[in-house]
Amino acid sequence: MPIPMLFLPPQSEKTREWAQAVAEACPELEVIVPETREGAEQAIALAEGAFGTIPQELLPRANHLRWLQAPQAAPPAGYYYPELIAHPVQITNFREIYNDHIAAHIMSFVLAFARGLHIYLPQQLRREWKPEPRESGDVVHLPEATALIVGVGGIGAEAARLAAGFGIGRTTAWRYVNETAELLAARAPKLRKAVRDAKRAGHAYVILDGTLIPVDRVAADRPFYSGKHKKHGRNLQVIASPDGDVLWVSGALPGSVHDKRAEWIWGVLDELEKAGLVTLADKGYQGSTWAKVPYKGRNKPGPQKEANKAHAKLRALGERANAQLKVWKILSKLRCCPWRAGTFAKAIHVLQLCGA
Repeated sequence: MPIPMLFLPPQSEKTREWAQAVAEACPELEVIVPETREGAEQAIALAEGAFGTIPQELLPRANHLRWLQAPQAAPPAGYYYPELIAHPVQITNFREIYNDHIAAHIMSFVLAFARGLHIYLPQQLRREWKPEPRESGDVVHLPEATALIVGVGGIGAEAARLAAGFGIGRTTAWRYVNETAELLAARAPKLRKAVRDAKRAGHAYVILDGTLIPVDRVAADRPFYSGKHKKHGRNLQVIASPDGDVLWVSGALPGSVHDKRAEWIWGVLDELEKAGLVTLADKGYQGSTWAKVPYKGRNKPGPQKEANKAHAKLRALGERANAQLKVWKILSKLRCCPWRAGTFAKAIHVLQLCGA
């Protein structure tokens, strides 16, 4: 049965062209291109994928919608509204550069500032002749300069490529980012110290949980694919206090590694057992002799159901530890080398400790 794919109105020659190209490239899709709002209202009830902007009043009819492609790299204000944010649909946007090459504009300003045009042009308009000595700093020799590029996406990568043509090293910015992250990560608490500190703090229990850091990989990268989360990523193990504060973060393992195996690789429960710290964990740690996990199975007796409710209630606050890490945008989806996920997570933990 074909999968309905909806191109939302208003239509243009470009969207009609794209719709035709999608239909030809993906015969398993039923591409629908309504020209009117009424046509979109009828089609959206069946659509599983869509391109464009969904009006707020049409969203309640999108019961089967799983994927929405935004029409721009940066959708305008109002594109995301509370109901759309709460909807389970996955939203993606364009990447790379499709219009004017902003990197070229960036380099034109770099060249202008490097030659002091921001000083000399106003002087020329005022009919002033005041040559400045080279050592004043108004003129910058680019091969001796350092450029910090914040946000190495399509625009940043192109700006770095152009900068290299003027003698500015392209790897400088990322080298500084990586060196800084590694210096911070080196200060993150080691497992044994974190467990001892938790014991010394008098915590009645701690929460062990695994989280997946999504990465920008393709289907061929099987070791990164998590069957549980249905996406590519890196597995991190996190120990949290009863209040949900991060106590320790592990290094990163491929997303295909199960939480129980990841815990065994890092020796987490072994250390917690040696310290005598009661440990709550979810069903992913079934089989552990130390972690307290919920009862499994259907039609459980009443006492087991009540025990599971109490277990979930105690673990609930601790779940916010992972949210504290993922509130940092870099961990919402890692677009650099996936092997750096653990380094960035540990660096973020150190920054959180410093800000506490």
